[in-house]
Amino acid sequence: MALPGPVDAWSAVAVSSTGQYVVAGTDGGNLYVSKNYGIDWREIAGTTSEWQTVDISKSGSTMFAGSSLGSCALSFDYGLSWAISTSCLGGRQLSIAQVAMSGGGQYLALAATSSNSRGRRQLSSSDQGFYISSDYGATFAAASLSSTSPSGYAISTDGLFHVAVDYDFKGTIYRSFDGGSNWETLTIAPGYWKNLVMSNTGQYMALASDCNTAILNRVYVSSDYGVTWTYTGYNFTTFTISGNGQHWLATANGYVYRSGDYGQSWTTATNQTFSSVNSMALNDQGNYSVVVIPDSQVLSATGTTTLAFSNKVPTSMPST
Repeated sequence: MALPGPVDAWSAVAVSSTGQYVVAGTDGGNLYVSKNYGIDWREIAGTTSEWQTVDISKSGSTMFAGSSLGSCALSFDYGLSWAISTSCLGGRQLSIAQVAMSGGGQYLALAATSSNSRGRRQLSSSDQGFYISSDYGATFAAASLSSTSPSGYAISTDGLFHVAVDYDFKGTIYRSFDGGSNWETLTIAPGYWKNLVMSNTGQYMALASDCNTAILNRVYVSSDYGVTWTYTGYNFTTFTISGNGQHWLATANGYVYRSGDYGQSWTTATNQTFSSVNSMALNDQGNYSVVVIPDSQVLSATGTTTLAFSNKVPTSMPST
């Protein structure tokens, strides 16, 4: 069964290590879960918030959704049941821009800002920042770093390597190798950084500078845990990376691009074009892809070369 198109825009998607389990959200309050590579879907009742970021553990057992209105939703049984909280950040009704989860789901981190995706101000800027949980999302504590405009966060599979970025045009990147207890600061090219993604170990990363001018809307990649960064030559708007770091997927100007050599070279992935793509996800091996088209469908494809995205049942499943 294809996932029905909601009234509100699709906003986020995440897949498990194999791609078998998928979680998707909309900014109109809907959460959907699939346990068979997107063939069949179940709508989660009672989830009425603007879900703008989701993540999932490697096994698919733990799922998290964060909203632009400050709500959090957690599931520990492959999406069968959910606990929804409007005070997961200690009563701070902040907009959750991005969530990151370790492979087992024990470590979670949120980039939380005082203005949501629709521009409504919620709290004073002093409350925004990065928040970390080491107890499967039961409690969150503010990270010990100063952030003027938190926008992106990523965590390695083992939960020890953390990377955070600001949306402040200073080109600042924060790194921690001990689960977020201690941090170091690196500086790369100035940019309004967001959309931070990471491979399982953290060796391979990518981030984008979001700006209204094409010159600054650039994607940079790193293959040395964020020490050095290289401009890809593309101004991608949405992108993702496989767990092994080899395969990448990205969009720009309605086209989908792919890389099979750790982000070094890029080709068009499909002849299909899309008005826009809000979110993308790849499984660990890079042979199962999901893209979110805002006002249409959640589309999937199998393979690592030419991709044919469809909301119909795939003809074959990726190897597990």
